Amino acid sequence: MAACRMTRVVSHRSAALSWGWKVKTLPPLPDVTIPPNRKLRDSARGLATVHRRRPAPGSEAPDEWVTTPVRTVIDC
Repeated sequence: MAACRMTRVVSHRSAALSWGWKVKTLPPLPDVTIPPNRKLRDSARGLATVHRRRPAPGSEAPDEWVTTPVRTVIDC
């Protein structure tokens, strides 16, 4: 929901969990990656741990709500 509200993708440990992988520690908030120039609305602050990165072509899964397995491993 946080990624959808911020119109970006689930990433890092949250993406790993969505792929069904084990993680050493659960993230206290969902990890979401947004473009570096995206302004975050006040209503979206505190909903997620925000990471900023310019999206590379093919770095999101086909349904575009979560990073691909390869990108997830790189992020983690």
